[in-house]
Amino acid sequence: MTTGYDASDAILLERKDDMQRRGLASPDDGDALALTFAYAVAKRDWAEERRFEERLQTEEVGRVISRVGVCRP
Repeated sequence: MTTGYDASDAILLERKDDMQRRGLASPDDGDALALTFAYAVAKRDWAEERRFEERLQTEEVGRVISRVGVCRP
């Protein structure tokens, strides 16, 4: 597989069709590796995740209480 760089220094990979014309096998593992870095990973908002988990726990406790029939003060 040949690689290069474009005008903005982005890595260019050889097209599958070009590789097949040269008699090379399909680069499935190479595709997987390239796609791993193809998109930026979203930054995690730990505070939002904590609030979401707390809401889930509160709702679950409410469902358990309503099933058991315990009165809330």
